[in-house]
Amino acid sequence: MSEAKKGRMSGSSFDDDGGGVRPDRPYRFDTSNLEIPHSGSVRTTDVDTSVEGEAANPRGRLGRAVQRLFFPDQWAKEQVLLDLIEDLPLCRSEHELARRTLDAVDQALRPEVVHLFVRRAVRFRLLRSTDQPTDGKTLLPAEFGLPGLAADWREPRHTSSMPDLQHDERAWLRSRQVRWVVPLCHPDPEVGLCGLLLLGARQGGYSPVQRDLLQAVAGRLALELFRQFERLRERLRERRGRGDWLLECPECGRCYSGRDYFCRHDDSTIEPTLLIERDVDGRYRLEQRLGSGGMGRVYRARDLEADSPVALKILTGGDRVALGRFANEARAGRRIRHPAVVEVADSGTLGRHGAYLVMEFIPGVTLREALKRSGAFDPVDLADWFDDVLAGVAAAHEVGVIHRDLKPENVMIVDTETRCRATVLDFGLAKMRASDSNPNTLTAAGMVLGTLAYMSPEQLQGDRVDHRSDLYTLGVLAAEALTGDLPFQAETLGEMLRKVADTPFRMKVRNTAQATVADILAKALEKAADDRYPDVASFRGELIPALRQCPKF
Repeated sequence: MSEAKKGRMSGSSFDDDGGGVRPDRPYRFDTSNLEIPHSGSVRTTDVDTSVEGEAANPRGRLGRAVQRLFFPDQWAKEQVLLDLIEDLPLCRSEHELARRTLDAVDQALRPEVVHLFVRRAVRFRLLRSTDQPTDGKTLLPAEFGLPGLAADWREPRHTSSMPDLQHDERAWLRSRQVRWVVPLCHPDPEVGLCGLLLLGARQGGYSPVQRDLLQAVAGRLALELFRQFERLRERLRERRGRGDWLLECPECGRCYSGRDYFCRHDDSTIEPTLLIERDVDGRYRLEQRLGSGGMGRVYRARDLEADSPVALKILTGGDRVALGRFANEARAGRRIRHPAVVEVADSGTLGRHGAYLVMEFIPGVTLREALKRSGAFDPVDLADWFDDVLAGVAAAHEVGVIHRDLKPENVMIVDTETRCRATVLDFGLAKMRASDSNPNTLTAAGMVLGTLAYMSPEQLQGDRVDHRSDLYTLGVLAAEALTGDLPFQAETLGEMLRKVADTPFRMKVRNTAQATVADILAKALEKAADDRYPDVASFRGELIPALRQCPKF
C-alpha cells in the first residue's frame, strides 16, 4: 500500500506550526458509543466491547476492523485514551487523576510536554507536569485571559488560533512549549472550567480523531476533579469543627468567611486560626494579617461604620500582666497626639482572655524591611525620616510616656511624593509617670523588658529606666541604619551584656563630616545615662543637621 493511501486511511493531521486541517478526511474514528454532550461531560458505554453496539453501528465496526488490521499501533495508542476514560472514576485523589492522565496522554500521543492545571477557588495551579517539578507551587498568572477564553470552548485549540491572548501570555506559553490547550469543562455551568490540559507539539501533529479523544478525556477528567474537590472541601469542613473561627490564608494572611476553603490569591488551603468572629465587635472586619508575635497579631481591617482602613491588634491570650500591658498601650496611644506616633482610635475586650486595639492604618514598610532591602541608608535620606522618629519620641516624653521597646519593627516608613515619613508604633511596653499609672503592677526593678540588641545598659541590668533609655535606643537605631550593622553584636547573652556595659561605641569614618556624626552617636550611646544628652530634643538638634551634611558611610 502506498504511503499516500495510508495517510488518507489514517485520517488527516494538524500542522502544529499554525496550519489548518486538511480537507481530505475519508476516515474518522467512530465515537458514536462515546457520549460527549455540549457541556463537555463524558460517559462511556462499553466502547469496543459491546457486540450489540457494533451490530447496531456497522460502519463503526468496519472502521475498527480496518484500523486494527492496517494500523494496529495507532489503534492501540487510541485505545489507551479510551481505557483512561474508563479508569478515571476509580482514582482516589486528584494527584492520582493527574498521574494517570499524564501517563496515558504521554504514552498515546508522545507530545513534547504535558501540563495539567486545576482550579480550586479562582486561581489555576499546576498539579502535574511531564517536564516541570511540582513540589513547589506554580500558578497561572492571575491577569491571564486564557481561562476566560477556554471556558467557552468545546474542543482543543491551537495557540495560534487565539488572537485575544496578550503578548506576555503568548510568551509564557512558548516558554513552556505549549501548542495546544484542552479545556476541562464541567457539565454544570455553575462549576464551569475545572482546569486546563496544556500540550506541546507532537510529531505528525494531532489528528481530528486524537483531538476528539482528548476532549472526551477532558470531559471525564473535569467531572472527577470536581468530585475530588468536593471531597476535599468536606474534609476541610469537618476539620474546622464548630464555632466562629477566624479563617486565614497561611501564606498571604488574607482573612475569609466560613464558605471559603482556598485562598483566591495564592490557592493555599484556608485555615482556622483564632476562635473569634471576623467582624470584631460587629464593626471592624479583618482583611489581612500583617504580623504576629507570641501572644498577639496585627491585622489590616476595615471600619464598617467609617468605611476606612484601620490596623487592629489582637491579644490572643495571656495573663493579667499581658492584659495590663495591652491596656497600657491603649492609654499611651490616646495620650500622645503627634503625626509621627500611631494614633489609637478604639479598644475593647474579646472573651475572657483577649483584647483588641484599633489604630490608624499606615501603608508603609517597617525599618526592618527597609534595612533588608537596602542594607544601609544614605545619611541625607536617614535625616528625612529619622527626624520624624525623634520628634515623635520627644512628644511621648513630654506627656510622660517612655517607649522602652524601640526597634526596627516598631518604626514604619512611608514613602510619599515629597519625602520619606516615619511613624513610631507599639507602645505595649511603655512606662508612664507614677501619678498616671502604677508601674509596680506591671514591672519592677530587676525585670528585663524590651528587645535585647536595642536595650540600654540600665535595661539589661534590670534597673529603673527613664526617657534617656529611649535616647540610647535611638542611637542604636541610627547607627544600624547608617552602617547596616548593630553597634554591639555578640553570640551569647553574657557577651552581649559585657559589650553593652563596657565596650565604647566606635564607627569607621573617612572624613570630618562622618566623624561629627560618630561623635554625636557616641554621646547618645554612653553607658551612664547622666553622660548622654539630657533629652531627645537636644539629640535631634545636633544629629539631623549633621546627617544632612554627611556622605554615605
